[in-house]
Amino acid sequence: MGTLTSLLTGERLLTLGLLAVVAAGGAAFGEQWARAARARGGTWYLEMLLYTCGILNPLTGAFGVGGSAALALGTGLALFALFASLGNVRPGVATLASVIAFFYGSLIVSAYFGAVPVELFGIPQRLWSTPLIVLAFVLHGGYTAQWLQRQIVVILRLLVVISLVTAVALPDVGINLEESRTVFGFNRLQGVLGHPNTMAAVAALLLIAELAFTGWSLWLVPAVLGLTLAQSNTTWVGVLVALPFLASRLGRTVGVVAYVGALGALVIGIVAARPAWLTATSFFPRNWETLNGRTDIWAAAIRGGYRGHELLGYGPTLLDDTFRSTYLPSFDAAAQAHNQFVQNLAGEGIVGLVALITFIAVLVGTPFARGASHGGFTLAATALLIVRMMTETPIRPDRCQRGNLHCHRHGGSHCHTPRQQSQAT
Repeated sequence: MGTLTSLLTGERLLTLGLLAVVAAGGAAFGEQWARAARARGGTWYLEMLLYTCGILNPLTGAFGVGGSAALALGTGLALFALFASLGNVRPGVATLASVIAFFYGSLIVSAYFGAVPVELFGIPQRLWSTPLIVLAFVLHGGYTAQWLQRQIVVILRLLVVISLVTAVALPDVGINLEESRTVFGFNRLQGVLGHPNTMAAVAALLLIAELAFTGWSLWLVPAVLGLTLAQSNTTWVGVLVALPFLASRLGRTVGVVAYVGALGALVIGIVAARPAWLTATSFFPRNWETLNGRTDIWAAAIRGGYRGHELLGYGPTLLDDTFRSTYLPSFDAAAQAHNQFVQNLAGEGIVGLVALITFIAVLVGTPFARGASHGGFTLAATALLIVRMMTETPIRPDRCQRGNLHCHRHGGSHCHTPRQQSQAT
């Protein structure tokens, strides 16, 4: 009896309950949803995967219950989608699928053979569930570009609106009260996304998607509001760098402003870095020199994670409590390297860094090779992603939601062929 009680934990019961609800809903409304999804240009299981990872998972994370259930459901849907794609593989995605497998494969290899390897069945689920979710969209040939664009816009709108409402109704959840930074007297907005930097990224992605797909609309207001209240300097720079790729959608005057803004962002970035040859920077706060402590984290990650483990790195426990107690005792919350390149080099070694660079090269090169960037969205979103890599780790596997954002940024939007039509069954 005791063994049964230990197995049937609250989280597992919640997972079983969620799966039972999904099964019952599928039996009752599955056929109607499948027909409606086909009419929209997609499939019911890909839609369900998007909303599970894009909406359900952030909500479970924000309220601290059901996260494992959402991840299990998302992983199951991804496996189903991959199985369904065997007879309907999207053409022209072999290179992208290969570099995605290489990138996430380097994380798994490091987990088993890095400096601090995990046990055989001890690998974190996020390391293998995230690539399954991304590859489900990359490989599946049964949806149209228009369908994915609509789903992206709807999910991003919902995330931003729900986050703004949460900040008002439940400030303990929606507002980050641990940081002293404010704008107009408001602490940083995190909504249901767990951190202000993630909130800023979602709001920025909504801004880019609205400009690329729908043009000027009232939905830009919550996007800009969310971006402003999240107070992420890096994301603002990323938006300014991304805007020139949307110049054809913005009009001549706004396009010129976008280019000037991007140039200004570059100048600010150079000045903020305070290189040795630039001395007239006394008007910047002292913490700009370390990017709010990030350079200390980078140095510790390289010293403890990369040195002596150059080929495969430290492994998935880089910057956990044990690592920080040895190499970064002055920080108690630096759970990631705050730089994607440092994260991969220290965590997965030279193999991981090569995988990351290859991944970025394909992300940037694919739209140019195909001559289509979907209203500038693909290139603009990729530019935002790369800028965020300078101070964050936006493609570090971390929960179902992050895998869903990968699909938004670089998975599906790089996979469309102009002639591709819905072949959903």
